[in-house]
Amino acid sequence: MLYLKPKQEYADFYDRLTVDFCRRKEKEFKEIREEMRNDKDKRIPEEKREEYLGFIDKFFNLAMYYVVGEEYENKEKKIKEWMERDQKKDDKLEEAEAPIGIRCLVCGSEMEPNFKDLFGKEERVIFMYDCPKGCHRRAFFVNGEEYIPKHLDEDIDLSIPEEKPDPDFLKDRERFCLSEEKGKSYLEGQENLRKATEHMKIIEEKEKNQEALSKIQKLTASELEKFLIPKLSRQGYMGLKFGAPEIGKDVFLPFTVNDTYSQRGEMESRYRLKKLVNKILEGVNWKLMSDGISYRVGILSGRLRAYERDEDLLKIINVLK
Repeated sequence: MLYLKPKQEYADFYDRLTVDFCRRKEKEFKEIREEMRNDKDKRIPEEKREEYLGFIDKFFNLAMYYVVGEEYENKEKKIKEWMERDQKKDDKLEEAEAPIGIRCLVCGSEMEPNFKDLFGKEERVIFMYDCPKGCHRRAFFVNGEEYIPKHLDEDIDLSIPEEKPDPDFLKDRERFCLSEEKGKSYLEGQENLRKATEHMKIIEEKEKNQEALSKIQKLTASELEKFLIPKLSRQGYMGLKFGAPEIGKDVFLPFTVNDTYSQRGEMESRYRLKKLVNKILEGVNWKLMSDGISYRVGILSGRLRAYERDEDLLKIINVLK
């Protein structure tokens, strides 16, 4: 394997990134604290400054706790992504076949590939060929295209930059890279916090629902009749009568009513009654069915549905919102 490394190498690399990131964050926090300590604009009263800075320290410590914890939380996922990425690179190299028939441009000797790698941002597979007589080197991509250097003395640089010594790395790694035990403790704390937050949301939602349900006016069929008649009559819809109810999982109540305003045509009469009934029934446990209003010679008919279960009542409350 050229690219895929032992897992520990990825873990060490991730820790280096974590240390760099946490150092920057810590530096930002210290700079903010120093700015507040100096307080050139005198925004904080002198007698309150130490108390204020103590609060800031606690806030920054908490912020760093979450920064360090999130780095640990993302570690395994990131390492897995890197290993899968490098495995794909190795697979790509393994599957690539070197172009054949490559000859030295000086002596004409047939050249054999002695090295292959991924080249450029597109990560194309490139093969290196050396003349057996030591004349020179040529490079070809897997599709047979020759790599031509921009300058005659240019060569492909495959060297790895030397790493600069970091005398504080181990100390900072201890501070910023959580051990498995501390990492698990952080994750458990986050999970407990998430569950507690969800539990509070459920309690708040239940309280809101109970408050909303308490505002719904729950009417029996006879109470509904008394509730509707005067409101419909004022708009010229008289003689409200209920038919035989359809009782199953839900209760459906047919009704008829007469439109006493002769100047209203069929379409206007149906539209106005539907709008009126929907308006009257806002905040009530009865609703007009979606099949709407029918009209025959001034007699309008429709069906109402009773909402009895809390979950059904909450649905109509949400619709009204």
